[in-house]
Amino acid sequence: MRDSDEPRQEQTRRFQLEEFYGKLLNAFRNAYGPHPRTVTKVDIEGLDRLVEESPELLDGIRMEHGAWHIQSVSNAVIPLLEANQHAFGLAVIQSYSRNGRIREAATRNLITLGERSLPFLLIRSCDWVEPISQLASSSAAILMPLATDSTLEKCVRAIPVLKTYPQGTQLLESLLVELSIRNAVLKNTRWESTLNALTILMDRQVCGPDEDWETVVRSGLKYPDNRVVQRSVQAIRSFPFEQRKDLLDELSRHPAKVARLEAVEIADSLADIDALRRFLLDNVWRIRLSARYSLERLGVANFADTYRAAIPSIAAVAGFGEVASDSELAELVPILSSGSTKSICAALAAFENRQFTAAVPSVEPLLRDSRPTVIRRAVRTLNHLGFRMESSALLKLFHEDQDLARKEALAEALDLVRRWDAISLALDLCADEPLIPSMKFWIIRWFTKRTHDYSGPSPGQLAQLQGSLDEAKCRLPISYVEEIQSEINHWSARHRRH
Repeated sequence: MRDSDEPRQEQTRRFQLEEFYGKLLNAFRNAYGPHPRTVTKVDIEGLDRLVEESPELLDGIRMEHGAWHIQSVSNAVIPLLEANQHAFGLAVIQSYSRNGRIREAATRNLITLGERSLPFLLIRSCDWVEPISQLASSSAAILMPLATDSTLEKCVRAIPVLKTYPQGTQLLESLLVELSIRNAVLKNTRWESTLNALTILMDRQVCGPDEDWETVVRSGLKYPDNRVVQRSVQAIRSFPFEQRKDLLDELSRHPAKVARLEAVEIADSLADIDALRRFLLDNVWRIRLSARYSLERLGVANFADTYRAAIPSIAAVAGFGEVASDSELAELVPILSSGSTKSICAALAAFENRQFTAAVPSVEPLLRDSRPTVIRRAVRTLNHLGFRMESSALLKLFHEDQDLARKEALAEALDLVRRWDAISLALDLCADEPLIPSMKFWIIRWFTKRTHDYSGPSPGQLAQLQGSLDEAKCRLPISYVEEIQSEINHWSARHRRH
């Protein structure tokens, strides 16, 4: 399989592995290369820091490359390990050797280095040679209660590595309970660490002697990263129904949509119509849709009235646009002249999604709105509804407005003008110096992504385009000028031939 066919995450992982491996190889050669007289304390400390920073990448390299070039399978390295009892980087690297005697010597070296070697001792606890496994696991059990929070975080980062070893399942579960990694997990700021540990905890429903399983899951619900919340919600689905029912109110108010979706399922199981009606006004489309499906199964219909009563709230406008008939959709038109920015944008989205072309006369005046956000949304809606305007009308809008932010928003309306007229207009607008960045962006986008109007310019349009380019060439990058001039020359030659 080619690299381009691989998932993006896999490509990123391969890049990290190769980059880390290159750095590690250079650091190892500097510290323990064939010319020891060049080795300094700085070299050794550099290797130590590099090895310590990413235990999961180290094991990833081992699996990716089989045997590292920097590993030794010769017993000659054992005296070096024994003589350098504080050579952390050397000990870690050789703990991955294919030679069991070297791995054992490296493990004994790691034990003397204290808690910084704990993540690597956990990995060696899964060694296929039993004496090495027992030596590492007994030492890890002693070091774990004494470890600092930063060391515990590195242990959590090593969890995916432990999961790959056959011996790791039982060992990991006992370590999570006995050594209370969980107490440090939820304090971490790295979501990967928390998610890895919570995944193990929740898969096995592990909890300490003084805590119940529901407390562990509730802790995950309060975590600020939505991916950790999602894993906690998955664990809730394994709860007895009575426990899930007790969590309905908490999940209903949760900021994460995955938690509110779970609340919809619980309310559906309880046939709680009042709770489901509240979800009709959720800001997330998928939650509104799930609530409507559940209510329909319970015999409740006519959602348009529910949404109509709550207009002009954003969720009500969006929901009404989803369920209203074509004739009822016109009820959203008054919002365009009196609503808030968000409610206007919600109404425009409804017109766009439903292809409600009857709203075009009411949407067009929004191009003169004082809010740039509304102007941009109106342009997008008009474009999707097939509306087109003359370049002279758009030029008039630019002359009427003196606010730069609104002019930059209005620049997107060039998409509503025929291609060649739009390019001429954009070149003319370059006379307004603050608009040059917007015009440059728009011009180059037209030449790289032609979304409509593939026909060539008429002779009159070519003359207008050439005049506009001559006026603007001193204000544009030479590459833009050359690109436009090339197009003009191409179409001029075609007209001469015909």
